[in-house]
Amino acid sequence: MSILNLWNFLCQWNEISVVFRILLSAFLAGIIGTERRFHGRAAGMRTYILVGVGATMTVMTGLYMVEVLGYTWIDPQRIAAQVISGIGFLGAGMILVRGRFEVVGLTTAAGLWATASMGICIGAGFYVAAIAGFAVILFASVGLNAYERKLANNRAEKYYLYAEIDGLEHLQYIIDEVEARYDVEKLDVTAPRSALPGNVGMEMTLGSKEANDVMDLIHELNGIDHILYALKSL
Repeated sequence: MSILNLWNFLCQWNEISVVFRILLSAFLAGIIGTERRFHGRAAGMRTYILVGVGATMTVMTGLYMVEVLGYTWIDPQRIAAQVISGIGFLGAGMILVRGRFEVVGLTTAAGLWATASMGICIGAGFYVAAIAGFAVILFASVGLNAYERKLANNRAEKYYLYAEIDGLEHLQYIIDEVEARYDVEKLDVTAPRSALPGNVGMEMTLGSKEANDVMDLIHELNGIDHILYALKSL
């Protein structure tokens, strides 16, 4: 049997093509999941295999009911569409908010969604799209990871801080000093947390490429005249 005949045979509806679609979906999804597990993500090889194979089985079930059982009133495309919307609950579980305005898990959630779409292509026998989609998903997860890390390293780290000043008359001086030293994203004047008369509070969102961590930045702020104390904002 030539490669072309084999390809046409696998694109048809038969028992061998059904098994092939499930195995291909498990294989490709497993590779993507292994990459995610390698980077310490919660969803690994098993999760991705289950998502990919489940999507493939769902699509094939719709095709089986139409092509084999002859249920003409069933729309297999609608069944496949439920996979895309239904995978949202699993993807949402991967997305977490850690710390303040720090979101993690978006890539994993998107990968699960894309893997489900890949499984739909395989289940429908659309192998070209499935393999091309697999290549793009894997490239985005592996090939672009180093580039994304490089961009993140070139970006100033954000720090959320609170400082208390020993008088309103020194406020402009402190603002000028902070703006001269750091990339100021946000600066709000608030009531002092100490509740001492005459003191002024300041909530800041700062960017700095020089400070190693938030404690270094706090130490620098505490060295500025008229700042009584600085600490990490809640």
